[in-house]
Amino acid sequence: MAQDEGLDVKWAGRPMVLGVGWANTLSVYDLMQSDATPAVNVEHKEPFSSFAFNKKEFDLLATADENGRLHIWQLPSSFKAVTDKQVEMNALIKLGNI
Repeated sequence: MAQDEGLDVKWAGRPMVLGVGWANTLSVYDLMQSDATPAVNVEHKEPFSSFAFNKKEFDLLATADENGRLHIWQLPSSFKAVTDKQVEMNALIKLGNI
């Protein structure tokens, strides 16, 4: 995602986790913990071209920069903890009804 492309948002494998990327920064939110404060901020020297969450290992994140380099990030162990997806879906629905 080049700086002129702006904002990129992707949901992770868990319903209440999403990433928001802009230029050189990717913020990962765990909405089960906080809806306003990122749980993790990932900084690149070069702007991001894309990012993706691992759908099986929730604590792994891949990013690519504009130079074509792939970066693998390990998120805090709290992202690896598997919660009941129905609990997270209910929380997401509740959040949408605010």
